[in-house]
Amino acid sequence: MRRRGGNVIALPVEKSGLKVEQAAEAFLERDFSPNTLRNFRSDLSRFCETFEGRPVDAIQAEEIREYLSGLKNRQGKRVSVATHNRHHGTLHNLFEWLIRQGGGDVNPVARLERKRLMNHLPQPLARGQVEALFSRIRDLRERALFSLLYRSGLRVDEALSLDMEDLNLAEGTFRVLGKGGEERTGYLSEETGPLLRRYQRSRND
Repeated sequence: MRRRGGNVIALPVEKSGLKVEQAAEAFLERDFSPNTLRNFRSDLSRFCETFEGRPVDAIQAEEIREYLSGLKNRQGKRVSVATHNRHHGTLHNLFEWLIRQGGGDVNPVARLERKRLMNHLPQPLARGQVEALFSRIRDLRERALFSLLYRSGLRVDEALSLDMEDLNLAEGTFRVLGKGGEERTGYLSEETGPLLRRYQRSRND
């Protein structure tokens, strides 16, 4: 059975003879948002092309796993993890809905895991990129701050919290409060020290 506008009507045929195209068509008649409907229709169109004419309750989990693994984009390359998981979600919704409507007994997609999204670490700038960026900074305070951040390994909030009293320019060190309020000592690079001295003199002028 399926619902349309709150009324329950029969699926096109008995569940044992329900073809994948009929199941998808019935599923898409539900009241989805335009964007959701567009995604479901696109995903199920590809699924129906692959399993055309097959009884939907005869499609096995391993077949769906191979189908999802073989999805390609328009350039012929493997689809992204996000797109793979979207197709997975669409099929999971289809089979869950069929079970609730009496059009199936098992959701084969429930046995399949979604792909995990990789956490990509930020890539550091190349030395040439850093130097190009530094050359565009004209303000003396900003140049000193940039050098301190880049060469001393400080976090932005730590660098901004520094006062001139926290700097020992003669010894080339500084004090900073890190996580948990713990004070630590850092060391100024050969490039940063002169910039900070120039900045200090400019404040005293």
